[in-house]
Amino acid sequence: GAAEDAKAAALGDKGTILVLEALEEIIDLDVVDLSGNQLGKSPYFNDLTASLCNFIKDRVEVLTSISLCENNLRGANGEKILRALSECYTLHYLYLSNNFLGVAQGNQ
Repeated sequence: GAAEDAKAAALGDKGTILVLEALEEIIDLDVVDLSGNQLGKSPYFNDLTASLCNFIKDRVEVLTSISLCENNLRGANGEKILRALSECYTLHYLYLSNNFLGVAQGNQ
């Protein structure tokens, strides 16, 4: 069905790390949409968190919009991502719906 197709097309943690690495040189990238990519659902969640936080920190003066909806962001890693986003003073749009932020889910 459509839900299975969407999951199969999702980048996942490891795929998203590769995308973030590929975008590393585009320092003036101001809009990022990583919605619906099954983020936070693999053993690579810690690595993804580090990559995403570094990606955000490198763009604190240009990032205006980021969407991380429909993922599995949670716990300490979710908090690290939110902390990095809080430094983006140019951020106007932040989309985080359908995650597990604020829910006690262990140390991940």
